[in-house]
Amino acid sequence: MKNINTTFKAILCIGMFLFCIIGNIDAQESKKAKEGDFIRIEMKDGKSYKGTVKSISSKEISMMIEGTGTVNIDRSNVDEIVIYDLNSSAKVFDYDNPLYSKYYLGESAIGLKKGEGHYQNILIVGNFFSYGFSDNFSVTGGFESASLFGGRFPVLFINPKFTLHNANDKLHFGVGSFTSLYIDGSDNLLFGAAYTNVTLGDKNNNVTMGVGLPWAKDGGIANLPIFQIAGMGRLTNRIGIVGEIFIANPDFADNSLTFGTLNLRFMTKQAVFDVGLFAAREGEFPFPVASAALIF
Repeated sequence: MKNINTTFKAILCIGMFLFCIIGNIDAQESKKAKEGDFIRIEMKDGKSYKGTVKSISSKEISMMIEGTGTVNIDRSNVDEIVIYDLNSSAKVFDYDNPLYSKYYLGESAIGLKKGEGHYQNILIVGNFFSYGFSDNFSVTGGFESASLFGGRFPVLFINPKFTLHNANDKLHFGVGSFTSLYIDGSDNLLFGAAYTNVTLGDKNNNVTMGVGLPWAKDGGIANLPIFQIAGMGRLTNRIGIVGEIFIANPDFADNSLTFGTLNLRFMTKQAVFDVGLFAAREGEFPFPVASAALIF
């Protein structure tokens, strides 16, 4: 019990420290474009334009597009306006990383916007559905389908996540809880982890560090936390790299749970494909992994 209390205090202190780092929290208030901003305009018909604002009113946006010249856009046909940091590398991309809230397995602290969602399939058997209920709260739920082939009830997953962001949207704080349920007749296995993490960066290039407390219905709360280190980078408009490692050794588990993945990420505006390797500390050799995600 002493070790558990110490762990809780450590996680609480880390959480308070991260809140202090975040400082000026912005509850995702919409930023308004102004003259001189570099923006991307998404139209209701699916087209997009990217350039520098020359003038803007409630009815029309006039923008300078490199190689094209001045374009005047009727705001009634605009679906979304994305404002770029003038020093951000994201300006060179036609669209943001569509799977910005997720590494291969773990979550970043950048939450989905309200109404955004995706379906991710990992190695055919892992099925994950994510949806943003608000700009600060999203839920991922899913199941594994391998058990169905054996006539068993599938393992179920759920992961609610609450996120906050600072004013320039470069520092993000997340709190969530991953829970998994396995039903086998009268023998039910319930386990998961409560976690907190912080992400530094934007949707295309970021680093995440997190800490969580694993638990199991029959094993209680672990004395030792699990640590997350992850990151993603955009190499070209369609290719990125994603890596993560989890460091854990809960006292109720028989073996270490320390493992990691390294993947190339291939992106279109509506789909993401990850291909790479998984390695565990107790494993002899890494083995290939893959996933596919559809954005809706």
